[in-house]
Amino acid sequence: MLFRSQAARARRPDSAALAEHQAALWIEQKKYAEAEELLSRQLARSPRAAGLHLLAMQLHVERGEMEPALEASEKAWQSCPGDPAIEAMRVQLLLRSRTVEQALNFATEARKLHPSSPHPKYLTARMLDSLGRSAEALPMLEQAVAEEPKNEPAANHLVRLLIAQDKATDLDSRIESLLEANPDNQFLLGVLAELYAGSNEIGKAQALLARLKDVERHATLIAYLRAAVATSKRDYATAEKLLSAASANPGGHLPSTLLLARVRLEQKIGRAHV
Repeated sequence: MLFRSQAARARRPDSAALAEHQAALWIEQKKYAEAEELLSRQLARSPRAAGLHLLAMQLHVERGEMEPALEASEKAWQSCPGDPAIEAMRVQLLLRSRTVEQALNFATEARKLHPSSPHPKYLTARMLDSLGRSAEALPMLEQAVAEEPKNEPAANHLVRLLIAQDKATDLDSRIESLLEANPDNQFLLGVLAELYAGSNEIGKAQALLARLKDVERHATLIAYLRAAVATSKRDYATAEKLLSAASANPGGHLPSTLLLARVRLEQKIGRAHV
């Protein structure tokens, strides 16, 4: 995968663009010596060509040279300060080669340099959460999502953090709001379907499941919803069969377990009145 960004491409000189294309090709072909020589020569002429620095970073990463890769990422960031793609790459490199604390320091620096940009806020929140400082991460993540509601990873992280901190009050309405900006967000659709199923809003849950692409991933929830419909029709045999399979899955499925208990109880009551 080639490390590039819109801002980097927009700012590169024509000669750097040609060199970038050739270097990218050589890196893909694993002709690292040729790529390194070309990048070194071209960077001497165009020291602020962020795209070339990103390719140098990729070259070093593929050769396992993490310190030179970090240096190249720093130069790319200095050439295009505020570029979200470069910031994200640099954070990932810091996490791979150093510590979460150092990644947090960089994200904090980026946030101070660009206070109006939501992306450094999201990166800072991610690092804070990784360090177990979720109480500090949450308000920053809320702010990042409010400023950039179409940032799908940030929206997903926010929902996970709200659930983990047991701050799920009105979570369904929060997710509905987030889905207005990300109507095809599969994670949010799945979580909201679970919430509707848990509150016995079967129709709403089924409507959301129809929008999911990875059906296998949500097989347990689908089985639960079918069982709920079967239970409402007093088709207890079908419901019990569906729920038994769902409850037997690793980690279980609490709504399925509870509904299975209800189905079995209703079956006993029904038999007692025969």
